[in-house]
Amino acid sequence: MGVVASQLLNLLYIPLFSRIFAQDAYAIQGNFLSILNIVFVVASMGLTSAMAVPKKQIEVDKILRVVLWCALCISLFILIGLLLSDMLNLDLSLFIFKVDGYLISFLFPIAIFSRTVMFVYETRISLLGNFKLLSFTKILSSLAYGISTYIAYNLSKTNDLSLIIGNTISYGIIALLLFKFYKVDFLRLKLREIKSVFERYQRFIYFSMPNMLMNAISSALPIILLLEFYGKDIAGEYSMAIKIVAIPVSFIVASLRSVYINKLAKTFQNSRDRFYNVTKKIMAYSHTGSAFIFFFLFVLSPYIIPVFLGDNWSATYKYVQLLCPWYFMLIGNSPLSVIFDIIEKQKENFFREIFLLLFRVLAIILSYIFGLDGFSCIVNFVIVSVIFNIFLSWMILFYSKKVTTINVNLE
Repeated sequence: MGVVASQLLNLLYIPLFSRIFAQDAYAIQGNFLSILNIVFVVASMGLTSAMAVPKKQIEVDKILRVVLWCALCISLFILIGLLLSDMLNLDLSLFIFKVDGYLISFLFPIAIFSRTVMFVYETRISLLGNFKLLSFTKILSSLAYGISTYIAYNLSKTNDLSLIIGNTISYGIIALLLFKFYKVDFLRLKLREIKSVFERYQRFIYFSMPNMLMNAISSALPIILLLEFYGKDIAGEYSMAIKIVAIPVSFIVASLRSVYINKLAKTFQNSRDRFYNVTKKIMAYSHTGSAFIFFFLFVLSPYIIPVFLGDNWSATYKYVQLLCPWYFMLIGNSPLSVIFDIIEKQKENFFREIFLLLFRVLAIILSYIFGLDGFSCIVNFVIVSVIFNIFLSWMILFYSKKVTTINVNLE
């Protein structure tokens, strides 16, 4: 319920803020959040996934403390580096975030640490089964984002950073709230405790983190490279289009993913001879639902989007239509992507992620080199994404069938 309410609030903010902020602000926010997602993976080191492994709560808390300690160290390192860059006029903030000044140098490290705190504590709360608190934090985070963004817009001299200020404050408020509910003294962590966590859960650092990092970089690339090569207007249009098409993803994946994970895991453990058929059914259901949603979004977006966003975003519907085929495949495959963890084929999926990243980079860079405009560049990027999602569907079916075939032969 909290996820749904949170997404409804975020949906409400889109038409409100689109009439206040121009493409520049959304391009800078998209770039900021993309870089944040990449650094977040490094800061958490993939150890958040390891929190589901121990049966004793004291062991879970030990992992949590190590993640927070590492996130704090990385955040302080980034803060010192950005501030030194500003003092020496190296313009590192301008190069990375396309915004200069001391404010962005403080906002990014704070956002990194707060976001990590949010994620690890939400994982901890989920494991404890305290879903009421989890729902409350989701709703409060969305409220804090909307209110703090609007206040920042009215108080700041520049509008470009208001959306980022809203993100950072919302992360910070939730982090402080969760610290109050679950007090964990991670600052007094002993070296032997850190060493024991690293040794015991090193497979998550060596295998989970690279996969997560590859996925984060691959997802973040478009907004970063579009901003670098084509400027803030194109990057802002793309960022807004992503916000719109991602709404169905948030609702569907959040509600169905846990159900499908449980069903696939139980089938793999108890009825492997049915694993392929169950996988096919889930894929058929998810792709059918996804096709229904994005067909209507594709057809109706030229009429809905200009009214929904305002006059300043009259061309955004073209980007939304362009992204529909990719997100249709993305939602269709998303509930089943966990299958590689269940059948222990993470390495094969990791190689797919590497090639996906490589071809996505080539699609954007070659478009720029050959003088194509920003929209054509996104067309090439989407074509690559669709092809690799089709390949992902084939991989899911291939390996699920292999599991069933091996089990039948053994019997």
